Amino acid sequence: MPRIRRIQSSFNAGVLDPRLGARIDVRAYNNGAENLDNALCLPQGGAARRPGMKYIDAIEIPSDRVTGQTITAPNGGTTANANDNDSSTLLTTTTAIGTTANYMVVQYDLGTAQTIEFADVVGIKLSAGSNAADFAIYYSSDASTWFAVPNTSMEIDTTARDFRRNIGISARYWAVRRGSLAEDEGAAVMSLGEFSLFTGRAASDARLIPFSFNTEQNYMIAIAGGGGFGSMLVYKDDVLLAQFPIEYLSTQIDTINWTQSADTLIITHKNIAPKRIVRDTTSEGLWVIDDVPLTNIPQYDFGSGAEDTWSTTRGWPLTVTFFEGRMVFGGSKGRPQGLWMSVTNDFYNFNVGTGQPDEAIVGALDTDQVNEIRNVVPGRTLEIFTSGGEFIIPTTPVLPENFSVVRQTRYGSAAVRTASIDGATLYVQRNGQGFREFLFSFAEDSHVSNSVSQLSSHLINTPVDIDAVAGTQTTETNYVYMVNTAGDVVVLNTLREQEIAAWSGPWTTEAGLFKRVGVLDFDTYFLVERTIDGDTVYYLEKLDDDLCTDSAVYSASHSSATVTGADHLEGETVRVKLGGAIQPNAVVSGGSFTLERTPDAETLEYGLDFNPTIKTMPVNDGFQDGPTLNREKRIVRATINRYQSLGVFVNGERLPDRQLDDDTFDDVPTPSDETVEIYLHGWSQKAQVTITQEDPVPMTILALDLEVSA
Repeated sequence: MPRIRRIQSSFNAGVLDPRLGARIDVRAYNNGAENLDNALCLPQGGAARRPGMKYIDAIEIPSDRVTGQTITAPNGGTTANANDNDSSTLLTTTTAIGTTANYMVVQYDLGTAQTIEFADVVGIKLSAGSNAADFAIYYSSDASTWFAVPNTSMEIDTTARDFRRNIGISARYWAVRRGSLAEDEGAAVMSLGEFSLFTGRAASDARLIPFSFNTEQNYMIAIAGGGGFGSMLVYKDDVLLAQFPIEYLSTQIDTINWTQSADTLIITHKNIAPKRIVRDTTSEGLWVIDDVPLTNIPQYDFGSGAEDTWSTTRGWPLTVTFFEGRMVFGGSKGRPQGLWMSVTNDFYNFNVGTGQPDEAIVGALDTDQVNEIRNVVPGRTLEIFTSGGEFIIPTTPVLPENFSVVRQTRYGSAAVRTASIDGATLYVQRNGQGFREFLFSFAEDSHVSNSVSQLSSHLINTPVDIDAVAGTQTTETNYVYMVNTAGDVVVLNTLREQEIAAWSGPWTTEAGLFKRVGVLDFDTYFLVERTIDGDTVYYLEKLDDDLCTDSAVYSASHSSATVTGADHLEGETVRVKLGGAIQPNAVVSGGSFTLERTPDAETLEYGLDFNPTIKTMPVNDGFQDGPTLNREKRIVRATINRYQSLGVFVNGERLPDRQLDDDTFDDVPTPSDETVEIYLHGWSQKAQVTITQEDPVPMTILALDLEVSA
């Protein structure tokens, strides 16, 4: 029986569409894979188990707002304004604060003790002065002896600020008041828009927005929608730093858009006035959320005479960016094809004036088809992605006198944010089944939209979110993460100068669905919807190359047989690694579980399991009597080049992790770089190698050397 040798030294063609299963003429065939489930293509050519995910936090918002309480304001003010669900009506005290200790702004009597989960203090400010110290949320059982709720102190000055605080305390009486500190605030009084208490908390979907104040101060912001009680949660170094109320509903967060300039984040939505979020330059915990103070709003005749282009009646801008010192709005609810550019270096001023070079610009994409603007992206030129095609403003700098919009391609863009990487802007095609890169072609002397998903189009399934990372902590490659509607993730490994464009995936996660993705510097975060102990929850989790489980917790030194703090995995079966060794599975009960033995200051990792699958394309090398595409054949022997790997199975047979040695049986196996040879059985037309794992341990496959008989 004739035999040949087939070597696959690279997976840099990625996962190939099943419809390419017979395309042996395609160059990518011999460097591709039929499956890379929960695996990742590496720029060097190999394929590896995907990273695990570190558990960060549960995304929750308030529910069940308390009403009907008795409100008093001992220092004056209109009590009804403190709880009328209208932050524009203020309770303003009339008694000067001065040096008064225990100064009461407002007090609530709930009638009976209730457990309060969240409290909102909205629009609180001083009438004068620089900083009112020692104000916080207090509780009491008798309205006589008061206790400050931990971590609820507020830095208050003459800027109206909003605060949301986790409470988790049962009491009858609640207040916003001063403690025993008696610093002199002079004649200043206090104003308050809302003081709201909530007895419930609810899991919430969210959008993930990276925000970089400088190279040292990077934040991941989660905008969580609610039924009027949405939240903005700010994380730094994977710890919740602050949270604030924000008005987006759960049905609206899908279609928000955003951009950042210096210390300011701008968020747009067609039904809500653009929001401005500013981080205070003096304190990481102080943020101000307000409406963008737009001036000289352009006028437009919708049929009843000239009126503001943007308003509660006509809707608000859809997308936003900054370009050449101007803030740019693309599309609005009333004018989906409109384009507006602010006065130069006066971002909120849209005064068109007399058309001077620095004055605002108003235009529209009036072509032969509907072109609702989906994204505006600053690049070599201003790029405009619409439902009907891709446009640019070719002139630079853009001035009122030379403003023009030129269509480049006609594919159309889905209502999903773009990602910029490797010199191109990547966008989801309008049909939700294709992914393209928009970049300038010197050969065409124009921008082109090249497909980057043609060989792996089956992985693209109506994406809902994408983001990209330009290199990671451990590699120089670029990864684009795409979250599909079905809750899986697919990943594009791209390095144009090396002609690498390899798709991996799908990634899936036990007891969960991927919902959102956000990249902050070198870190990639996912919002994951999970079903834990019968409840739907939303967890913020971060990719971590050192972890092999999801929703994972890691300790560098653990010394107890009892593991606590696992509440987020209540009722789940978790995989456990202790000192690098796999331990028996454990079921979390009451937020804890017991290890099989008591460790001695050893590393501990526990989390949810996932298993990778790497499956080669069918062998189709030519023998002396011709190709073997549809012939019965057998892989007689496979030689596997591993790197830092453990627990690898090839066609169901486990590869040895170590050689027999009298001194090693009591040692924890260490990841191996050894090349292993294995004999395989069975005849088939396809003759494929399937590589899997059953335990949460590292795996990287560098190459396969196959001896094939036909």
